[in-house]
Amino acid sequence: TFPKARHFIQRSEWDFALHPDVRSQSGYVTDDFTPLEDGNHLVEFLNGDAEVLPGVHVRHVGGHTPGSQVIVLRSGELACAVTGDLVCQTPHLRVPWTMSADLEPLRVLEEKARLFDEAQKHRWLLLLSHEPDQPAGYLEEDGRWRPEPRLD
Repeated sequence: TFPKARHFIQRSEWDFALHPDVRSQSGYVTDDFTPLEDGNHLVEFLNGDAEVLPGVHVRHVGGHTPGSQVIVLRSGELACAVTGDLVCQTPHLRVPWTMSADLEPLRVLEEKARLFDEAQKHRWLLLLSHEPDQPAGYLEEDGRWRPEPRLD
């Protein structure tokens, strides 16, 4: 769809995708992503947190898979976090709730707590990657989810 798009991928995720464990292998089809690395400079491998473009911060969180990441978009005082597989849907807004597919559930708990603390403190808009009904909203200080209205 976007033939010139640049892809920022954690090196640990790429390596895991090439050689996943038995439980995770159905989630990776190498023919879907290996063409990106055909010398066309569309993939930039990261080893941890990075600001990849002005105001676009990639945060390595791991947990779900070795190279899971959260994207934080900033403009002045405003920020939005695309939570990826760290927080997929509204039920996972509870810190102790994780997905059965998380490879390192304790790390997920730690990273979620860190993200939620920042999101509440700085009023970040959260975008939940797999949430069908209320994908965007704010996490209130008391832990309640305040969804943003959909734009139709």
